[in-house]
Parts: sequence; C-alpha cells; structure tokens
Amino acid sequence: MIKILFLASNPLDTVRLRIDEEYRAIDSALRQGEYREQLVLISHWAVRTDDLQELLLRHQPNIVHFSGHGSEQSGIYLQYEQGNSNLVPPDVLSELFGLLKNNIRCVVLSACYSKKQAIEIAQHIDSVVGMSDAISDEAAREFAIGFYRGLSYGASIQTAFELGRMQIASQNVKEQDALELITNQVDPSQIYFIHEHENLDWTEPYLRHFTGRQWLVSQIDTFLEQLDRGYFIIEADAGMGKTTFLAWLVKQRNYISHFCGRSKGTATAVSDLIAQIVKKYDLRSYDSEFANSKSVFEKSGLVQ
Repeated sequence: MIKILFLASNPLDTVRLRIDEEYRAIDSALRQGEYREQLVLISHWAVRTDDLQELLLRHQPNIVHFSGHGSEQSGIYLQYEQGNSNLVPPDVLSELFGLLKNNIRCVVLSACYSKKQAIEIAQHIDSVVGMSDAISDEAAREFAIGFYRGLSYGASIQTAFELGRMQIASQNVKEQDALELITNQVDPSQIYFIHEHENLDWTEPYLRHFTGRQWLVSQIDTFLEQLDRGYFIIEADAGMGKTTFLAWLVKQRNYISHFCGRSKGTATAVSDLIAQIVKKYDLRSYDSEFANSKSVFEKSGLVQ
C-alpha cells in the first residue's frame, strides 16, 4: 500500500488558504485512478511543529504533501500550540527528513517560495516539488489534480509532475513555471510507486510479525556473494516462516518475486518474472528465441 500523508497548516495570523479544496482535489484524483486501491490518503490538519516527528513515525509514508504558507525569506509556516505561526527554517526540516525518511521517496511543498526548502530536503529524499515564486490556491489545486491523477494511473514522478504543470496551464492559470522538481542524484522518470507486474501488497501481512532470523540472512548473503547468477531454495516444515522470510527479502533487498501455490503451475510465474526483469533492467528488445521459457531463463542468467 502506498501511503500519502497530507499535512495542512494555516495559522490564525496568516492569510486564509483554500487547503480543503486542494485536499478534496487530491482525494478525487486518487479515487478515479486505475490503481486507486493501492493508494491511501492520510490527512492531518492544523499541524504544529512538534507534530511532525510523531506523524512521520506513526504513518511511515511514501509521499509527504505539505499545504500551507511559505516565506520569501525561506522556510514554511507551521503552528504554535496557540494557533499562531511559527517559521520553520529549511535546515530544521531537512534534518528531520534525513532522520525519518524511511520509505519516503517524494515530498510536495505546496507553499509559496518553498524552493529553498525543497533543495534542502532533496539532500535526503529522492524527489521534492517546490515553488520558486508565489502560487495561487487555484494553481496549487490544479497541480495536485494532475500530479496525483498521474500517480494513480501508474505514472512516474517525472510524468506526474509534468501532468500537474500541464493541468495548471490547461486552466489558463499560467503559474506552472513556478513549480520545480528537485531530485537527489536520481532520474525521476525511473521512480514509480505503482509497478504493473508486481502485487505491492502481498508482503505486508507476513511482515507484521517478522522477527529475528539474522543468522539465516547472513548465510544467504554469504552464499550469494560466491555466485554471479543462480537461485536458492528454502525448505522447511509448514509453519516455520518460509513465506515470511522470503517476503522480508523481497521488501528489504528489492528482489523480483512471484508468490503462488505450487499447484498453480509455473507458466504464470515464468511470465511474471520475465516481465519484472524486462522492466527492472529496461530490456526493450528481444528475439524469437525468447518465446521459449527455457531460453528466457538461460539468457537471463537465472539458471546455469
């Protein structure tokens, strides 16, 4: 499940923003997408400075979307306990994201003059959207529609960003040039939250109770270091935790995977694994020999 954490802050002593409309636009865009069941939107309002740590720790989001005010002198405004504004400088949030980045791959700062803040955060997070100028409520809302609509249909971060800018331009708002996508030595066109050939959810139920097994991790690492290709098989009695351990490997090591009972046969597994290999290593062409599954496995190096 891909978690989008929407954080809103509009302190009492700042100009009123139509943050509720921006949130509604994101929610609507996600609900319309092909992969809507793989995306969950979590919102927190009137966010205070001391809320950030707890919210990032509690939700472990993949995307963080902040909607509120930014300062032309750099920084974003959160709230004090009494509801008035507190300017948080770029280095403070950057350090926080550095400590609690976990699964976060994208941060959207829907706030005026947030580019400097975005640059600081991008030291720790793969992709950050910031604003180089002031931006209207309408432009923020239209960008959110295009950006999250793109993600909900499986687009990359780069494509979703361009769709957001295009959505602004299509409404004759003409503020799209204020938005900038800042990356941390990664290609945003290769960052996907939705993978067509992978079930992103299958590992989660198994990992809830995963503990220990470091000795087994060490043995497998030692074994794999001795080979440049091949495979391994884990055998154990029912209930010993084979599936849970393999789920951990898939999640932590980004291994390609296919999960099904042996009775379902190998044809689906072969097709699914090949699709993942093609996507992961950007293999754009193949010859007629690849129509045979045995040939595919020999050429891919999965067997010796």
